[in-house]
Amino acid sequence: MKRIGLSFKSLLPVFALVLTGALMASGGSAAAKLTESDVLASLATNAVRPSLTEVADTAQRLSAASRQLCEKRDAASLAGARDAWRKAYLAWRRSAPFLVGPAGTLERRLGKPVHGVVLDAAVGEAGLRHLRKNPDMRGYAAVEHLLFVPADAAAATAAGRCAHLRDATDEIADLTGRAKREWDRGFGNEFVSAGDGKPFLVPGDALSLVFARALNVTETLLRDGIGLPSGFFEGPAKPELLDAWRSNSSRQAFQATLDGFRLALLGDGSSGIVDLVATRDGLVHRKNPVLAADIRRQIEKIQKTIAGLGGSDLVLHAELRKNPAKLKGLYKEIQKLQDQLVKATLVLELDVRSAVEKQ
Repeated sequence: MKRIGLSFKSLLPVFALVLTGALMASGGSAAAKLTESDVLASLATNAVRPSLTEVADTAQRLSAASRQLCEKRDAASLAGARDAWRKAYLAWRRSAPFLVGPAGTLERRLGKPVHGVVLDAAVGEAGLRHLRKNPDMRGYAAVEHLLFVPADAAAATAAGRCAHLRDATDEIADLTGRAKREWDRGFGNEFVSAGDGKPFLVPGDALSLVFARALNVTETLLRDGIGLPSGFFEGPAKPELLDAWRSNSSRQAFQATLDGFRLALLGDGSSGIVDLVATRDGLVHRKNPVLAADIRRQIEKIQKTIAGLGGSDLVLHAELRKNPAKLKGLYKEIQKLQDQLVKATLVLELDVRSAVEKQ
């Protein structure tokens, strides 16, 4: 070194600079790597809280519109209440993958299908008033029946219909509003900070909630929404079991559910669950960018399948009577997405078993 006019001592600053740069590059790469905590923060900010907020806000407007209908009892008020129901219901369907934590009981309270004949009897006869307390006489489906089955405002507000309509929509507003407040007051922070042991030991425990909920939604669709016990595909169909057919909103409901899946799985396009599948190596399983790409493509396939059902004015209820296989393609595409989600839980090493299964 002396021969070229340099000493080892004089080169130390150079070596230090090179080493520092290498460490910074290495640290920058590690920092840029997507983590479960990053995904939880993105889900909370961009998906869960906005969804719970939209559900609560539209529920409040539905409650107010129902009260106005019962006060004025005219055609304009009925139209306003029906429009408020559609917006509230579609927000509810978009929120399906995010009904976790304090919102975890909402499906049982507000998502039951309605038995229209029994509901008509319960609101029309004083002796059957006690039936109104049953979960299948309340919630979104019951309110849809009360608003859309009657031909006009006079019929929609006759007998005990108004009292039950106000009661049911007030309950929807109360429960959805409470779920959103409980998220804001504490559970949202617990979700984002999962891994500190309060109450989640590792971030994957919180992420498992969203995955489990998404799988529950697909299973409910496959079992009840477009499969058994509807009789679609084989034998006489039962279109009356189709969601939101009374309001002619079935196709929009499928679309809203897909929008919820898209938001839950793809997020903002860089910090979603699918991005984690593509980039994260676990203790046992390695990242799977191929599966991540397949999930993205599958969501687009479902989008095309829903679009292929027809325009927004298509009455699926009537179409299914003529063609029970109308929804078979959608069934297959959602089933494929469900299979992919199961594989994704293995890649991310998540535990999505129920509490009973864990015991």
